[in-house]
Amino acid sequence: MVSCWSGTLWHINLKGEKKLLLDTRSTQMNTADIGYDKVKKIVYVPTFWKNSVVAYQLAQQMIGDNPMGAMRTIAAALARVDASTNQPFTVMVNSGTYEEIFPLVIPENVNVVGADIRNVIVTPTAATTDKDAFHLNDKSVVTNLTIKDFNYDSVNNTGYAFRFAPNAVMNERSPYIQDVSVLTNPTSPGGSDEPSPAVFTGRGTNS
Repeated sequence: MVSCWSGTLWHINLKGEKKLLLDTRSTQMNTADIGYDKVKKIVYVPTFWKNSVVAYQLAQQMIGDNPMGAMRTIAAALARVDASTNQPFTVMVNSGTYEEIFPLVIPENVNVVGADIRNVIVTPTAATTDKDAFHLNDKSVVTNLTIKDFNYDSVNNTGYAFRFAPNAVMNERSPYIQDVSVLTNPTSPGGSDEPSPAVFTGRGTNS
């Protein structure tokens, strides 16, 4: 957010597009240096000559174009990217645990970049623990995250961390996976497939 002394408050997204949030010029109320409480989502605006500080509660819109309006799931962000014609596109994933409906399909020329391999955790919903985690397309990238709590289904041959998306065609560059930790569940307690961490440091998928 950016304030202008004359009495306007603007939101500027990552593309440089601006939107007017507040205009108090008609009341001759200045908007001096602003303060923001990110927990309560309150903007504090000193009015200078009016000798007061006005507080505004922000109505949050999760549209994914700035950190304050981040999508709640990776799937929601990927769906928004898929509807966009602006590529290449990067989905930045903040630290946290994300319960997702597997598989997550990454569109062509899209990067999914976690904030930290240890602190960005991707897990399946209860109904999709035996599904593939990510389906990849041409020029897609996944980096800096951990995938865990899913298992291999030997009957349907699903439960891979990464796989090519159905009908995917690699025209320019195969998918790239870097700094990803994978920890699967055993198919039976104490079985021979007890989980052990696998770390991806370069390109690799299951076809």
